[in-house]
Amino acid sequence: MLLRVQCDQRQVRLLLAPLVEGTGEAVELQRGKIAIAPEEQGACLWYPAEVEIFNEQFEQMLVEIVSIFSHFAGEESGKRFEHLIQKISNNEPKQTHCEVFFIGLKPSARGKGIGKILLQPVLDYADTKQVGCYLVSSNPRNISFYERHGFQKLCPIEISNSYSMTGMWRDEC
Repeated sequence: MLLRVQCDQRQVRLLLAPLVEGTGEAVELQRGKIAIAPEEQGACLWYPAEVEIFNEQFEQMLVEIVSIFSHFAGEESGKRFEHLIQKISNNEPKQTHCEVFFIGLKPSARGKGIGKILLQPVLDYADTKQVGCYLVSSNPRNISFYERHGFQKLCPIEISNSYSMTGMWRDEC
């Protein structure tokens, strides 16, 4: 079941405040960077090495998101989301790195090189700054895509008895 929540601009700004500043179409990311494919076929949100992802500001945003999940989808859904984030943050690498926080494509955009285009700025940044790059693959089918771009499996992240994610690492070049 897909849950769609309508938010007004005030609510969107509140939820995204830890990530963005500004209003309307002129939005500058304070902490992360975002790439959006033409015709909104996909997007990639990533963090440079200088940014501490799981800081107090981010934690507050997660509290708000858990509250929204709980309100609209039930308290149990909110607890599951909170558990997921905790498991992911517990496996965060300690060494300096950039991080792909989210990358996703519309199904119709898959297999057309758009994922590679969205990922390339992150890899270029990592190579230029000579830092590693980390991501968590939520789908085993995507692992070969990441491996083709130099990532290796780092650790399994067991979310439940029936579902796990994979932490992946790309060494600095």
